[in-house]
Amino acid sequence: MKYFAFLSMALGMLFSCKSDKIEQDPSVKVIKYQESISLRNGTLKFTEVNDSRCPSDPGIFCITGGAAIVDLELRSAQDISLRKQVRMCLGECGYLINGERFSIEDTIIISLANINYSLILFEVNPYPKFSPPQSEKDKKDYTIKLKLEQK
Repeated sequence: MKYFAFLSMALGMLFSCKSDKIEQDPSVKVIKYQESISLRNGTLKFTEVNDSRCPSDPGIFCITGGAAIVDLELRSAQDISLRKQVRMCLGECGYLINGERFSIEDTIIISLANINYSLILFEVNPYPKFSPPQSEKDKKDYTIKLKLEQK
């Protein structure tokens, strides 16, 4: 009887699992450097990256963690002259201008052609290694991961 109860419980657990696949959130997008994705009413392009994060190489120590700053461009499909530039950042994103502190955020809500979008920057890859300064060739390897939702 104990074995029957155990077998029944084991079979119940086995068949209660729906799937071994992890569902991907369709609002999370991965965009390569200089590439665009489609929006409902336009496009979103990853146009620039400036990565000053502390390199991940062993033995490298930094005073600050640095920041990865990305520029995005939203373009309207209805009005080609309607473009919006967005700057987003991961890391230490505050800076001083004339003694005043400003910051660039990893989250923003922006409107394009009367539709609001929420953008949340999650990742900027690859993480830097200790090497000479970035060149355009190096930038082509960058991707960003962001959550894009229509509000």
